[in-house]
Formats: sequence, C-alpha cells, structure tokens
Amino acid sequence: MPASLPHPGTPSGVRFLLHTFALAPRRRWGQNFLVDRNVARRVAAAVRVCPGRWVLEVGAGLGALTLALLEQGAGVLAVERDAGVARALGWVLTRWCRPPVLGRRVWLVAADVLSLDLNRLLGGEGLQAVAANLPYGITSPFLMQLIRARGWQQAVLMLQQEVAERLAARPGSPAYGSLSVAVQAHARVEVLFGVSRRCFYPAPEVDSAVVALQASPGRPGPALARALEEVLRASFGQRRKTIRNALASLVRRPQGRDEEPPDPVQQLLQAASVDGGRRAEELPVESFLRLASAWAALSRPAGAGASPSPAAPAR
Repeated sequence: MPASLPHPGTPSGVRFLLHTFALAPRRRWGQNFLVDRNVARRVAAAVRVCPGRWVLEVGAGLGALTLALLEQGAGVLAVERDAGVARALGWVLTRWCRPPVLGRRVWLVAADVLSLDLNRLLGGEGLQAVAANLPYGITSPFLMQLIRARGWQQAVLMLQQEVAERLAARPGSPAYGSLSVAVQAHARVEVLFGVSRRCFYPAPEVDSAVVALQASPGRPGPALARALEEVLRASFGQRRKTIRNALASLVRRPQGRDEEPPDPVQQLLQAASVDGGRRAEELPVESFLRLASAWAALSRPAGAGASPSPAAPAR
C-alpha cells in the first residue's frame, strides 16, 4: 500500500479524493462517506465471505468498505451511482491494491442500484453476500428490492439507527411495522453494532447501525411474497383500525346477489386463524404469512391451480 497516499477510509483520504477529482458530497443523494477504517473492517468481518467468493457492494463510495472486503479475500462487485465517485474509486483501487485487481477481483458498476436487476446480479456464480453503506434516502426501497430478489444468503447493511430498530422490532413495540414484517418474513435480523455519525464525512444528523440479514430457508416464494405485500399495505395503512376493518380495503364483498354473500374478510381471518379484533402492530410475522397464504388462495382466479403454502417465518 502506498505510504504517501491517505487511506480512503479516513477523513484526510476523503478530503484528498474529493479535492483531486473536484467532487462534493451530494446531499440529495445522501452521500456520507465512511471515514473510520475500524468500522469498515468490522463490517467486512461480519460478512464472513469465503476467500475467492464474491460480494455485491451497494453504495461503494470512495472505497473504505471495498478495500476492507478485499483484505478479507473476497471479490467485490461494487455498485456506485455517482459516476465521478466511481471514477475516483477506480483510481483508488489501482493504487491501493496489488495488480491486477480491476476486472479480476473487483468489478465497478456506475449505476443506481434501484434501476438494476438484482436477480441477475445475484445469480452470478460465486456471489455469496451483499454488503452496503446505504444512503438513507433509498433504504426502504432497496430493502424491498433485496427481499424480492433470489440468490443471496446473507446481507450486512449499514443503516440509519431508526431503520435498524424497525427491522428488528417485535410485535407490540412502537417501531414494529410493515417493513419489520416484510423483512423478517424473508430473513433473520440481527443488529450487530452502532456507528456514530462522527464516522462519516460529512456527518449526518443521526447515528447508524450495522444489521445482518440471514435469508430464511423457507422464505416466501414470489406469489406468496406479492400477496404478503398486499396484506401488509392494507393492514398497516390505517394503524388505528382492527385487522378486520383494515383488511376491508383489500377484500370487497361481491355485489349484485339476492342472497347475503359470506363475508370475505371473515373468511380470510378464519382461514388464517387470526383474531380480527387485534391491530396489525400486535400480530406476529407468522400471522401475516398465514393471512398472505389465505389471501393468495381467496383472490386466485378459479382453476388457477393450488395456492402457495405459507413459508416458515424467520425466527
């Protein structure tokens, strides 16, 4: 490693690179560069990738985490939205890594990750995990994009502290909501450690936390996952309502019949063995998976085949 160049995971290194490449952090893109090498190493160690295997890194920035992952022996598919920052990262890699690195152990993709097909990226041979220092503005949409994708087993993500608490929240807690259920239905969630706002340049207004997601073996398939999203949208759309009243926006009574039709909401609740008098924030993940399975069967056109069976939820 060059002794004359400041490391990109330090305050002096970030300032040097921003000046050299005439860059400035973009507030609207949530650009807060990691300037603590110890934090980068802890995140890379948490990924636990086998040497020779690959990691998809989202929001690679100026390379603090990229270099830490390379030190662990991983290959890195680095995605960075800002073309200027990606150019600076390429320059960093040519000077901090033994050649040849680019094209062999690191591939750079200058693109918005939300515009990419994660299934295609994660379907690459040897790709084992996802690592990210996520810009706060894309956290929720990226998490939904990630859980819809296949091919990943582990993700280690640096998130806003409040979002990390929401992901790990249990039923009945103020932080528990649709994002909690959606993620926990697909993965086991563990908050690993906190990260001070002083570890970034420029410093954000809030602290962060590192979260590990381990994909559940029985995670919902695509059909059940879509049904779950619909159920969660209705259930948490009006939090003050009971689950029976909230699901009325999802399930409509058939009209135009002489006889009184059966109540489809009650049918859904009975099929899922869920008490309609409870509120969404009180129900565990298992209940929402049963509701999603029942809703998929109830809303399936006649003759469309067997309904998806509920997957085993994350514990």
